[in-house]
Amino acid sequence: MTESQLFVALEAWLAKRLGQEVEKVDFGRASNGFSAETLFATVTLASGGVRELVLRMEQPGGEIFLDTDISTQAWVLAALSANAIPCPPLLALEENLSIAGRRFLAMERIGGRNFPQAPSYFVNGWVKELDADSRSRLWHNALTLLGSINHLAPDDGFEFLDRPHYGAAGIDQYLGWLRAWRNEALVGQPNPVIDSALDWLADHKPHDLPVNLIWGDSNPCNILFSNDLSVTAALDFEAAALGPAEVDIGWWLFLDGVRGKGKEKLSGVPGRSECVAIYENALGRKAVAIDYFEILGGVRMALVIARTTRRLIETGLLPADTPVALENPMTAALAALIDQPPPPVGEEFRAFIKAVAGR
Repeated sequence: MTESQLFVALEAWLAKRLGQEVEKVDFGRASNGFSAETLFATVTLASGGVRELVLRMEQPGGEIFLDTDISTQAWVLAALSANAIPCPPLLALEENLSIAGRRFLAMERIGGRNFPQAPSYFVNGWVKELDADSRSRLWHNALTLLGSINHLAPDDGFEFLDRPHYGAAGIDQYLGWLRAWRNEALVGQPNPVIDSALDWLADHKPHDLPVNLIWGDSNPCNILFSNDLSVTAALDFEAAALGPAEVDIGWWLFLDGVRGKGKEKLSGVPGRSECVAIYENALGRKAVAIDYFEILGGVRMALVIARTTRRLIETGLLPADTPVALENPMTAALAALIDQPPPPVGEEFRAFIKAVAGR
């Protein structure tokens, strides 16, 4: 299907779903990840109204997280909305492949701006330009959102995320999924840092933690904020799961630490203990084993790099013998957390960054 044919098919589909005559639809593309293609649709109605929508089109075979599924993402959005979590309202999930050749979901487009990712918010952009009090409020709002999401439990409408084939619901299931993802991402190849960290996680796992909703990609680049710094929407739930809530705060702290390494500390940004306290207030309980879950976050981020490397090799954008699945800053940061010598990071990683940007 050509792009023009796709847009014609989607325009007809949108008119049917909206139940109104459509005068025209203007489509635009977002910077897209591997697992989905994101289209923006400005729908001008014959009545004179305008609807701003987002279409998330699956890209089978392009997934980075294991078990990514567009229908699951739609169900997560619906359940979050039912629990008053700010997120894009779901218009529809389309599983009929005859429409666009692949499944997709449609959401209302929510206004707002997120933390800059490249370059990091520690280096440039609107977050760096805020005054200290505003940055403090921004972090407080973001961490409160995170705790509010993690406060939710399976019986709040998320039972469908249970994956018993990976183990009993909770830390065992999550570690089972993580091990399966490792095997898929690395195609059976060794990675001494990831493998040592997985063994450490299995040997030191905490017990008797509640089972909660895990966002899966809890970082401030996936939150939209209004001009008054309140949250307008949480985004990207392709890695949503059930398990210990601490998975998400560990991921947040690991990413924040890597992004801020060697950078000047921004005034007003809460320190680690204060971030955890803000999060706990919204979670409704004390967070436990934070260091453990930061290591788990490091494993997850190292696997993101490893799986992305595999995708780039499969598409011919990186050579098959590239060492970047091991030799990258995320895996080096993980190695430091488990007291292992960090792998070198050299020109191959720069080639990786170039390939990701130019794919």
